[in-house]
Amino acid sequence: MFLRRRPPTPVAALLAALIAPAAAGGAGAGSPLPDPGPVPPPEAAHWERPAAAAWLPASHEPPPRGDDRGYDVLHYDLELRLDPGGSLDGSVAMTLAFPAGRPPDTLVVDLDEPLVVDGIDWDGQPAALTRAAEELRIASPAGDAGGAVVRIGYHGEPQRHGSYSAGMLFRVQGDSPQVPIGPTILTMSEPWSAHAWWPCKDHPADKATVRLALTVPDTLTAVANGLLVSDAPADPGWRRTVWETDYPTATYLVAVAVAGYVSWQETCDLAGGPLPLTFHVFPRHEAAARYDLAPTCDMLRFLEDLAGPYPFAAERYGQVEFKWGGAMEHQTCTSLGSVLLRGDGRFRNVVLHEMAHHWFGDLVTPATWQDVWLNEGFATYCEALWQEHEEGPAGLRRRLESFGPGQHPTLFEGEGILTDPEPVLPNLLVYHKGAWVLHMLRGAMGERAFFDFLRDWAGAPSRTYGHATTADLVRVVGEHAAFDAAAFLDPWLNTDAVPALSWSSSPVPTSQGGTRVTVAVRQLQRETFQLALPLRLLTDRAALDTTVWLREQQGRWVFDLPGAWKGLEVDPDGWVLMARRPLPDPPVRLLTVHPAPAGPEGATLGFRVAVGGPVAVELVDAAGRRRGRWPLGELAARDEPYPWRWRGEDGEGRPVPSGIYWLAVTGGGGRSVAKVTLVR
Repeated sequence: MFLRRRPPTPVAALLAALIAPAAAGGAGAGSPLPDPGPVPPPEAAHWERPAAAAWLPASHEPPPRGDDRGYDVLHYDLELRLDPGGSLDGSVAMTLAFPAGRPPDTLVVDLDEPLVVDGIDWDGQPAALTRAAEELRIASPAGDAGGAVVRIGYHGEPQRHGSYSAGMLFRVQGDSPQVPIGPTILTMSEPWSAHAWWPCKDHPADKATVRLALTVPDTLTAVANGLLVSDAPADPGWRRTVWETDYPTATYLVAVAVAGYVSWQETCDLAGGPLPLTFHVFPRHEAAARYDLAPTCDMLRFLEDLAGPYPFAAERYGQVEFKWGGAMEHQTCTSLGSVLLRGDGRFRNVVLHEMAHHWFGDLVTPATWQDVWLNEGFATYCEALWQEHEEGPAGLRRRLESFGPGQHPTLFEGEGILTDPEPVLPNLLVYHKGAWVLHMLRGAMGERAFFDFLRDWAGAPSRTYGHATTADLVRVVGEHAAFDAAAFLDPWLNTDAVPALSWSSSPVPTSQGGTRVTVAVRQLQRETFQLALPLRLLTDRAALDTTVWLREQQGRWVFDLPGAWKGLEVDPDGWVLMARRPLPDPPVRLLTVHPAPAGPEGATLGFRVAVGGPVAVELVDAAGRRRGRWPLGELAARDEPYPWRWRGEDGEGRPVPSGIYWLAVTGGGGRSVAKVTLVR
């Protein structure tokens, strides 16, 4: 993708037009504020999950597309007039390139159905349009062309969309509609809800530069990606603000935030020179935000040491409050939910998480949404590395415990496949197991090789400002590791198994007053893992720390040690995700789905219940939307599997089309999933 860089010289003057001077001695700026009460734990980058009703099927099939459609978007030029009452009028000019040298016969652009198209032109000439569900199908003109500009005018009221029932939302700043403290507009587009508010090619692998011209009531401030280009009065009572980024940006990372913000700017000296830091928060949260976001520059420096120079140094790093129950790594303009700004620093891990995404996700973007663990696993492990930086090895271990056994007592067994998660989002598997995979790579590779790998992954020209796949990661690990990276990673990435180990030690005193000890370790699970297994061998004269490779179902090693034998510790510092004791049976476990693929009559499930109580089956489509839920009532715990028939229908009894779905059995606080291909 062509990258145009603009000198950053105008940024200070332009930001000054938008950013109010910081109040001297702001309340609470130097000390925590009183605890305003309990909040939900920040276990994912964004956790606002819609009510069940919002997940019911729509009248069409959402198309998370995987094809390149015969064109590449180079630039989006968006002009939006946003009415806080819930509507927009807009246009987008898409600058396109055609790798084959000519446009496809039909140009397919994504746009949600509730938005009305006012007109389309192709290089200034009217173009014919047909609509099919969430697609605009635009007839290409005759003749060859290396590129084109397609302009689409549209208007309407954006509706909730996608996995998070989001898109563009019109809200108030207050804690509920009964506490209206000013209007606010936000966007939340991950994974494929950008087209819920603007026409685009809504696919993570097609990144483009973006210009956003936002006209809003002049009592409000409009914030978006990149640099502030202009900010001036428009019609009476309105103001037009233009933001522009010259860095390639995925559609889900394009953001708009509008509110009556209080704003300020700081400067952070980084490897690439002074970087503007911008902050926009609701006035009542200013003191809390100033305290919670105080480590921003320190965190950026930490991440530069970890992964290389800040990738968007010619523009800025911004943080903006939005009315959402989580956070989102919008490129150069991270959005932080109001719930995170508490004034006590408790959610600084989320601040770090979203910042880390600017290397792991924004700079190097997943090629498909099945690769999303490359975003979330890296950013989550960066949280643990920051805690290690702040608190030492004990902090790292506590964080990893919280990501693993603390929340996943079965160590992810039964929760799905990391490289094919259900749904892709929201799904804690990609965060927590993804972080553990990286932690185990670090233990196996060693410190120098692992951190060289991190910098290579985020800094190699073949990936920067582009995209990557899990296969790319396996290859790059292999370039830095002294072991077979594919064999090491495969069971972690492509199964839900977990190592269960037994071990023994057989010491024999030697004539020289030492000990010869034989250590035997056996893998008890069906899959064979290749494990770099730390051992601590203890005598009354020494403690030997060593690492052995367990590449088969069982291994045996002999050590000669000084002194009398005291004991063996296996993985004493927590580098391997493994069962140290018998794992509890999952509350429910989906065992079989037959036939595969499922035919028009559906499929029969077999599942085991270990914890008696209410059990239900859910159907989720490839867009992460729940298409149906069937309560099965109270089921008793038993070893014999229960059968249940899915008839190839949604929750309303309507046949669903051919495609990929996930069936999930829930009960006893557990969830077990299986992927199903339906062929009609």
